[in-house]
Amino acid sequence: MTGPILPIEAVHDFIQWCFPLREASRAVPGAPVIGADAAAGHPVDRDSVAFCKRAVA
Repeated sequence: MTGPILPIEAVHDFIQWCFPLREASRAVPGAPVIGADAAAGHPVDRDSVAFCKRAVA
């Protein structure tokens, strides 16, 4: 890997917080699970969106 490593990239579980799965993660206990409404394209929780924006800023 080349180039700078962002602090968030040093923690593998950030991807599961920004892109939750439909089922609970066995690798990252406590990671969020996406609900049926969000999976169907309905609006998601504003706090979750804000968290992901801060995570990649």
